[in-house]
This record gives sequence, C-alpha cells and structure tokens, in this order.
Amino acid sequence: MTITGISELQRDELREHLKYLKSLDSQELMLVQKQDEITNAEFSKSRLNVAKKLLPTTAELDQFWSSIIQYRVKKDGVNPLDDIQIISPDDEIDGFTNELWTTLRTTISSFEYSSGPGRSQKYFVGFNLKNKFRLLGIVSFASDSQRLLVRDEHIGWDDQQRSRNREHLVNMNTCVATQPFGHNRLGMKFLCSLMPQLVTKWEHKYDTKIVGITTTSIHGQSSAYNGIKWWKQLGTSSGSQFIKPLRDEWSFWNGWLNENYADELDEVSGQSSPLQAKLKLLYRCLGFGEKDLKHEHKRGVLMCGLYDNWREFLRDEVKIKQLKPTKIDWQDWWVKKSRQRHETLTKKNELADDILFYENLDDLTDWLEVRGLD
Repeated sequence: MTITGISELQRDELREHLKYLKSLDSQELMLVQKQDEITNAEFSKSRLNVAKKLLPTTAELDQFWSSIIQYRVKKDGVNPLDDIQIISPDDEIDGFTNELWTTLRTTISSFEYSSGPGRSQKYFVGFNLKNKFRLLGIVSFASDSQRLLVRDEHIGWDDQQRSRNREHLVNMNTCVATQPFGHNRLGMKFLCSLMPQLVTKWEHKYDTKIVGITTTSIHGQSSAYNGIKWWKQLGTSSGSQFIKPLRDEWSFWNGWLNENYADELDEVSGQSSPLQAKLKLLYRCLGFGEKDLKHEHKRGVLMCGLYDNWREFLRDEVKIKQLKPTKIDWQDWWVKKSRQRHETLTKKNELADDILFYENLDDLTDWLEVRGLD
C-alpha cells in the first residue's frame, strides 16, 4: 500500500508501537506516558527551582496542622482553614503564571498532563507561613464532556437540555496534592472539599452559573475521591479510546497529517474530542483497523452537585433563582479524617517525609521503588 510521503516500514513501525501501548494495563500505560513526559520536558533549571521552592516541608506541614488544632481548641484568631489561599493565573499575582502551573503539573503528578480545547481555569491552593506561600496542591477545571452516558442518565436530561445547559457543569481534570501532604493528611480529599470556592473564580471569569462538577478516577473505580460524602460515584466511562503514540512518534505523524490532510483536520478540529477525531483520521488514512487501536481502560465517574436541585435546573424544571445551595460543611469532617489517617500511618511506620518532585527519570524511578511499582 503506497501512501503519500511515508514508507511501508514507517507504517509497520507505528503499528508495532501502538500494539505495544495497547498491551499495557492502565497503570503501566500511565507510567510509560509519564516517563515519556519527563524525558521530553524542557524546563529550565531556574523554572524548576521556582516551582520546587513552593513545596512545603514536613516541618512546615506540621506547623500548618498545629495552627488548625490550636484554633479549634482556643477558637481565637483567624481559622487557618478559612484562610486558605486560592490563586489563579488570571488573578495576575506576581509569579503565579500558567507556565508555573504547568511546570508543577508535570513535576508533582504521576499522571501525564494534556491540555484540551475549550474553557479552562487553573488554581494554586496553599497557605501562608511567615509571609511565604506554601503549596498544598493544584487543581484545574475544563468544559465538561458533551456526552457521558452515566452522567447523562443520572441527570435525566434530553439532547436539547444538554446542549443548552452543559456549560453549567465543569470537569475537574486535575486535582493533585503536594507530597507528603497528600499521603499523610488526605490532601486530595482536602482539595476536593474546596469546590465551592474554586467554582467562584470560574463563574466570575465566564459569567456562568456552575451547578455541578464531574471528575474521573485514574484507574478503575477506586480513587482518592471515594469516601467524600459530597461526591457521588455514578459508574464508569465506556473506556474505549484511540491510543495516542508517545511524543516522538506523535510529532512525526501529526506533522504528516498537517502536511497532507489539512482540510480534513480543519473538519475534525471543532469536534467535541478533537484529539480522538485526529487519531481516528490518522489511522483511517494509514489503512489501520480501528478495533486494534483502542484501549478499554474504564474510569470511575463521580459528580459533586453544588445545589440540592441541580439536576432539576439542568432539566429546565427550576430557574437559577430557585437553586438551593448544598451545605458542604467540610472542615470538621476533613480534620477528623486527616487525624485518623495520620495516626494510622504513624502506628504502621508508614508516614512519608520526602517531597515529591520529578526533575528527571531518576526521581520517577526512586518514587516507584519506594512504592514497589517498578
């Protein structure tokens, strides 16, 4: 089969590459993609240093926790949990840029980062200690999927209602706690409890009322979101997606598509999942069968409703003025859970002390060895 600008050998090499990626389970694929991301990251040393300096030490986290307990005992002064700093790059606070957020997303998360099209909002979450911002985690929101079966069934809306009201939902596509805060103190649950405050910035930016948030687990239905009473597990995603080649391969084939199929690319760029549409186009142009180029890694789908009648609103049964805010009284709940977590880890001698920050592949390897995942 002759295809413009490429050889049979190049097609076969891509086919073998995709076959290898398809053979990996969800965790193995995540680690391979992360290795690829770190290998190809081109952050300067100064940029890495700026990001790393934001991460709190174990001693600083202990001070933060002590201030929480002290306030709860004395009920005097400022409640540290009411004084959490939530910063967006849109706030134009010196240093807190999109570039810094992306650097952190690459260096403190074990999951590869890929920014998608459409609306988005990024957040730095932390506390001040001696006039220094200490990062507890990063979060980002994006426009929610046009179609998601378990979500749509849970809401009960029709196609017209979904088309009209989908922008009243956001997808939490990043929620990463810094370490050791995440491990020792249930940092992910902490971040997930701040949804009402985080949503406020999105509403201001896009002038759109947000009534619910979706997110997905990384592997199957088990995740750090489980057990958070404001988040409801709806089921799983379909899991069927085209496999994307790793960076070097994708750079070549993406360039080939742009050079030879520019008109077709323009047609798929406006679709709800443009990357998946582009991959489908590539494999069709190469004469590949779709069945062998998809993985079936299902993920748990969860939702957090911010109003008691949010589903009725999305079905056009109530107006904005009739929305009834859901009381998310998270502080007592999280403090109790966090204390129990810390006590359990202490008894088992499993408390983490190290800051997680991937500057190179050695850092990733060390982290995997500690957790027995190498």
